[in-house]
Amino acid sequence: MSAGAGPIDSKSPAPSASVITRIATAAALIPFLVATIWFGTLPVVGGVLGLFLLAACYEWSVLSGLVGGVRLAFIITTLAVVVLIAFDFGNSTIRAYLLGAACVWWLLAAVLVFGAQLGHPVKLANRVMLGLLGWVALVPSFFALLWLHELAPIKLLTLVALVWTADTMAFFAGRRWGRTRLADRVSPGKTWAGAWAAMGGGIGVAVGINVWIDPKPENLAEVALVAAVTTAIAIIGDLFESLMKRRHGFKDSGTLLPGHGGVLDRIDGLIAAAPVYASCILIQAQF
Repeated sequence: MSAGAGPIDSKSPAPSASVITRIATAAALIPFLVATIWFGTLPVVGGVLGLFLLAACYEWSVLSGLVGGVRLAFIITTLAVVVLIAFDFGNSTIRAYLLGAACVWWLLAAVLVFGAQLGHPVKLANRVMLGLLGWVALVPSFFALLWLHELAPIKLLTLVALVWTADTMAFFAGRRWGRTRLADRVSPGKTWAGAWAAMGGGIGVAVGINVWIDPKPENLAEVALVAAVTTAIAIIGDLFESLMKRRHGFKDSGTLLPGHGGVLDRIDGLIAAAPVYASCILIQAQF
């Protein structure tokens, strides 16, 4: 799912070499990313996230079927768009349009996922269209993460912790208790047990961090609702990436992260969740 790679869950309950590798990779990355978010300035965080964006952009171009000069043009154009928007980082109108477009897209992605599961898949064959969708998916998410950090590093850490926890809970709960498949026509490895565990984990960590910040919070129901919606969208993000891979015959989006596959496999849910969560948090900050 989300910040996680590969399937939400797997069937085998026994630890395997791939699971151990997955844990080792996460153990190496998580402290670095947490320290960067907590102690890093906005330009530093932007630089680190930019590296992930570059890798995700490349992998999206591969999944979209872009090759040669077209792939290079897609990557360069995406980075150029990011730089242009960065020059007007504080523009609230641009922020609203980017977040709004991303939220609408992920709702549409949910429809595509449900349609595929019901036996009415939409062909994801138009390479140019998939490339354009990459802009809508990746660029707003990149800036959503930066806007959250600008608001307060703990806001960004909360989102990352929510997605990581949901992914981890889903992976291991699915391995242990997964029986009924969540969307077998989209991603056969995912189960309802994993999805419910993801939901519980996401809500739990969001509420827990909120209580840690404010021992007497008055908005726990609101926090739980935002976390539930965010987790659901993260699952949609994971399923949509699975749909893209399934349609084009890929098992993973790449091989950059041992045990996880590619960068997109690791952050698919985060990409989907970021604009939705940021929209909720930024709206709350106005009141």
